Amino acid sequence: MDASEPEISEETLRTLIVSLNKRYESIDARIAANTDRIDALQEEMVSLRGDVGVLGPARRSSSVPESARSRSVETAAKKSPSPAGVPSDPKTLYDTALRAYSQGDYPTAISRFEGFISHFPSNDLADNAFYWIGESYYAKEDFERAISHFLKLVDRYPHGNKVPDALFKIGISYARLKNTDRARAYFTRVMDNYPFSDAARKAETSLAQLE
Repeated sequence: MDASEPEISEETLRTLIVSLNKRYESIDARIAANTDRIDALQEEMVSLRGDVGVLGPARRSSSVPESARSRSVETAAKKSPSPAGVPSDPKTLYDTALRAYSQGDYPTAISRFEGFISHFPSNDLADNAFYWIGESYYAKEDFERAISHFLKLVDRYPHGNKVPDALFKIGISYARLKNTDRARAYFTRVMDNYPFSDAARKAETSLAQLE
């Protein structure tokens, strides 16, 4: 060894290795946190698309009496087919379904989210899948089916993070069906049960527009 080069002790090397390992762990943690934030932002961005003009006039009308329509909507939550041939990785399937929704391919989004629920009912994203099925039907202006799937979410995952948004969108869907009494009831429910949520703020605005 060149006498001019300082000798590094074994203890110093161990300290450097420990320090480097901690830095790598910190970097890995930051990458994981950023990935979670990106997923959350992606969902928020997609959700905002659905909130634009939510109280605009519907382009369809129905000759079915309002009371009968309301009863059929809230009992329809028991019927839903599930497609076959689903990827084994839940995150991959969920992301492809959400991508289809964001691109406006609602039939594909519905099919893939239903496949996700069928194969991964206990996954942390299962309630979100129900929510996006509801949003897909809402975007298709099939408000009755939208309500049905939002109700499924509330019933099966009462503590899920999407419950306030689902209740709000049920109110919006009833407003589009011209059922202002039920719309008002769901807006009020969001405001009473989740007063500090973003859904509650939107519900308050929508409720005022009903008056």
